[in-house]
Amino acid sequence: MNRWLRPFARSALRVWSRTGFRHGWFYRAMEAYGPGLAEARPLPAQLPTGQTIPCDLRDHVQRHIYFQGAYEPIEAYVFHLLLRPGMTVVDAGANVGQYALLASAGVGPTGRVHAFEPVLGTFERLRHHVEAAHADNVVLHRAALWHEEAVLRFALPEGVTGNLGSFAVASDGALEAAAVRFDDLVRDHAIGPVGLVKMDIEGSESSALRGMVAMLGRDRPMLLIEVNRAACARLSASPAELWGLLVAKLGYSAWSIGVGGFRPAPVSDGIVQENVLFTPGPLPAILEGACRPRRALRWAGHPGQNAAR
Repeated sequence: MNRWLRPFARSALRVWSRTGFRHGWFYRAMEAYGPGLAEARPLPAQLPTGQTIPCDLRDHVQRHIYFQGAYEPIEAYVFHLLLRPGMTVVDAGANVGQYALLASAGVGPTGRVHAFEPVLGTFERLRHHVEAAHADNVVLHRAALWHEEAVLRFALPEGVTGNLGSFAVASDGALEAAAVRFDDLVRDHAIGPVGLVKMDIEGSESSALRGMVAMLGRDRPMLLIEVNRAACARLSASPAELWGLLVAKLGYSAWSIGVGGFRPAPVSDGIVQENVLFTPGPLPAILEGACRPRRALRWAGHPGQNAAR
């Protein structure tokens, strides 16, 4: 697109996003035209909590942050509502830092956020964004969460481009990173009670959860997890393993997050790819109405509302 028209087109898409009107059409337009609206340098965008993230529109996650104010605004809004001052949060698969920064604002100076990102290039972006935001309560770990200490290899799945968040464990991957057990970190660094875990790690969820079983039993945190059947299958895993550990063994309830609201997800067999909230008790009352797209988009599109509940 002509460089003189790009700013106008970007502004038009951002305004459209904030209206919530025909959001399915907006999503298709953003994905079709968004990469072509990129500039040589990343463009600044503000999260709902006011922090700035420079966004490369050629990347899937950063494109959504730029145009909508948040990647997956409904899930991000749910996450935001669950945060409390002083809480300890785990962000597994931190990518460029959206959830880590939302959590940093939500838990305040007395809280802690442990952000895990194993891919070096993405980790460097994450670190830059956290440091630029002066988010001193965020502890960065260039590591993957796993069921044992190891060195893992990572790669993008075949045919995937333009999505830094799709890097996954692969035996023939060209990138290496350390893997750690979260229970070992809790023991070695005296990490206090964890209140919330966000996990988006491309099929490695079962292994990561097996490495934090002691913490899960001790603290009973809520967990926001992206469940992706195809990604699990590439690692010879399945969503059923998550339900076996969290629901059958630890007594959690599973809730699928959708545009129409939360719905019980007692059986994982039908899930292809969706975000699931696991709660140790009933669905928190504060989440009533949280899945309404226009409410989430209004929150995402208006920076500085971190105090709004």
